[in-house]
Amino acid sequence: MIRMTGKISIAIASILLAIGSIVFTLTSISSTVIAADENLTTNVTVTNTAPTIGTITCNPIANGNFTPSVGANKTLSCWAVLTDTNGYGDINQSTLNTNFYKDTVGSGDDLNTHYSNGSASTTGTDCTWTGESGTNITVNCSYNIRYFIDPSDNGWTVNFTVQDNSALSGSNTLILGVATTTGLDVKESSIEYGEVALGTTSNEKVTNITNLCNQQIDVKLRESQYSGKLYCPSTGSANITTDDATSGIRFNMTSGFSWADNGNKLTGTSTTFTTFDLNYYDATGTVDGESTKNLYWLLKLPASGVSGVCSGQTEFIATSDE
Repeated sequence: MIRMTGKISIAIASILLAIGSIVFTLTSISSTVIAADENLTTNVTVTNTAPTIGTITCNPIANGNFTPSVGANKTLSCWAVLTDTNGYGDINQSTLNTNFYKDTVGSGDDLNTHYSNGSASTTGTDCTWTGESGTNITVNCSYNIRYFIDPSDNGWTVNFTVQDNSALSGSNTLILGVATTTGLDVKESSIEYGEVALGTTSNEKVTNITNLCNQQIDVKLRESQYSGKLYCPSTGSANITTDDATSGIRFNMTSGFSWADNGNKLTGTSTTFTTFDLNYYDATGTVDGESTKNLYWLLKLPASGVSGVCSGQTEFIATSDE
C-alpha cells in the first residue's frame, strides 16, 4: 500500500508539472500579441484653381448704350458674381481692378476716354462686396461719368479682373456704347442793353455759351417771345423789329464787330449760326473743365417812333444738324 501511494504521488506531481508548463507556454504566447497604440499623420494638398468672373451687368443701359446726362455727372453701375471653387474667401478683394474704357485697359484715367476703379482708381469711384456664400461673392462697382465722355457705338469696354490668394487671376468683359447728347447753357440770364438814344447803337453786350454735351454743336437763335420784335408798351410807341435793314439786333463771335458790316441779324425764325462750332470739353487726364464761346450783341434803334422800355426774349438751342 505504501508503494502504491508513492507511485500515485509521483504521477500527480508529473501532471502538475505538465500543467505548469502549459500555463507558462500560454503566457509566453499572449505576451507577443499585445502592441502599443500608434497615430499616423494624414496629409493632402488641395490643388488651387483660379477665380472666375461671371456675366457683367450694367445700369442704366438702353439698347446697349449708356446715355450721359446733359451738363451733369451720371453714375454707371456694373456688377458680377465672382466664383472661386476653393471658396469665396480665396478671392483677394484688394486686387480687384475694374475699368470702363474706350482706349485700352492699361491706359491712364481720362474723363473723355477712361474710367477706372479698384486698385487703379483715381476718380473716387466705389466697389461694394455682397452676397458671399460658399464659392461665390458679388461685387458692384460704380463710375462717375462726365457729360463730355466720348460717344461711340459699341466702342466702350467694361473689364473686371481679380486674383486669388495664390495670385491666379480671372477676368471678364462687356462691350457697351455711349450715346451722343446735345445741350448748352448760357451763363447770363438776360441781355441788358441799357439806355440807348434814338438812331444810335448800344454798347456791346456779351453772352457766354457752354457746351453741355459730348459732341460739337452750333447754336440756333431767334427772338422767340414776340416773333422777331421787341415789344414797347408805351402809348403811341411802335415795336422794334429785330432784323430790320437799318435797325434791330445783330450778333457776332468777334468782339468789336460792326453792326452794319458784319453783324448777323436776329430774326423771329430759329436760324442756325453754322460757324459757331463749339466742341465738347477735351479733358487732360482727370481734370474737370468746360468748353465755352462768347457771342457779342449790338442793338441799333430806329431814328424815331419808339419809346419807353422795350423787351423781348432771345432763344438759344444747341444743334448738330449743320
